[in-house]
Amino acid sequence: MLAGMVTLFGSLFLFLYGTRIGMFAAARILQGFAEACICTLGMTIISDTFPDDELGRQTSIVMIFHLAGLATGGAAGGSLFVHFGYKAPFIFCLAFAGVDFLLRLGLIERRNNPKNWFETESEIDTEQQADASQDENEIPIRESVVSTHEKDESNCNYKRTIDGPDVEVTEEIYSGGGLDDEISSATVTMLQLLRNPRVLTVLLVSFAHGFCITVFEPTMPVHLANEWGLDASKIGLIYFAQVFPSFIASPIAGYIYDCTGAKMISFLTIVCCAAVIALMGIPNTNTAGGVAPLVVLAGMNEFFAGAFYAVTLPETSFAAKALANGSDSAVARCYGLHNIAYALGHFVGPLLGGYVFDKIGFFWMCIIVACFVLSSAPFALIFLGSEVTRTSKACKKLCCI
Repeated sequence: MLAGMVTLFGSLFLFLYGTRIGMFAAARILQGFAEACICTLGMTIISDTFPDDELGRQTSIVMIFHLAGLATGGAAGGSLFVHFGYKAPFIFCLAFAGVDFLLRLGLIERRNNPKNWFETESEIDTEQQADASQDENEIPIRESVVSTHEKDESNCNYKRTIDGPDVEVTEEIYSGGGLDDEISSATVTMLQLLRNPRVLTVLLVSFAHGFCITVFEPTMPVHLANEWGLDASKIGLIYFAQVFPSFIASPIAGYIYDCTGAKMISFLTIVCCAAVIALMGIPNTNTAGGVAPLVVLAGMNEFFAGAFYAVTLPETSFAAKALANGSDSAVARCYGLHNIAYALGHFVGPLLGGYVFDKIGFFWMCIIVACFVLSSAPFALIFLGSEVTRTSKACKKLCCI
């Protein structure tokens, strides 16, 4: 993650002092690399730090601040460019990134620090009660470590012998993180991740979100200008109005995810998003209300799309941990695949949207995008979440063949 921040500094310096097209191209490549590192490992740290029952709410909070940066960054950069010249936005970004770098230096990774730093209050109380009962008992305890080669099928790592007056009891202690778990979690490969239906569904939903949002970036301004004759300033205001509903959708979706899981919230929001996208092709100069219905529908699209995307963030962590028997060894790679799918959606959306809009128009483009988004809803209903259905169980067996 820190390497990504250093790469971001290099990108900003190339933007600041670049004089040739090759330098600007290199700056964009470095910027993309930095974003991939920071987003992937940032979500991994959140997954490591917070307990599972809070992960949905915590990732939604991160999404709120991410959207706030997207909403205000363009306006701040444009204002600095107009009043202070070309270099001003990049100097501001360098200073802002420097503060960010210093804050990231202070992050505490769970794996590099004592376990009790991350214990909840209930866990601390339980340990204190156990220590108090042990002190009251005052029975000496001898522990003899048993070799892992002599470990039996009960997965016991050591034996505890309790000596007391007229009593000698040997008790086998189960180790929560045994050798078998370490081996199984360490052997989770990228191929296993790509063959897991739950992981693949997360990637599909992430791709659908990137696709259904960016498909309107090259087409919506042209459609608004052709149908209602809006200029650039009015179109910019409409885009800002579109982003605002995502601020509301993310925390709501995160809270529902923590309460009910991913299955129903993702299915319902995907279906609603597809319906809204289909309706976006209807408003034109001949329909009542002018451009207002399209603006409302575009905001609803952002709301539902932001909701089911917010669900994929904690679900990515849970899917990786489920595949690795509770270990977090595959979480970072799974978030990396998540970002790749999201980036592919951003890449395919504008290209395909612009081509379809040019050939058959805005209405049919909306219908095609809605059908694609809707096609991901059954997969979300079957595979997302920890609940196992007959269909998901059969499909998982097919994927393992």
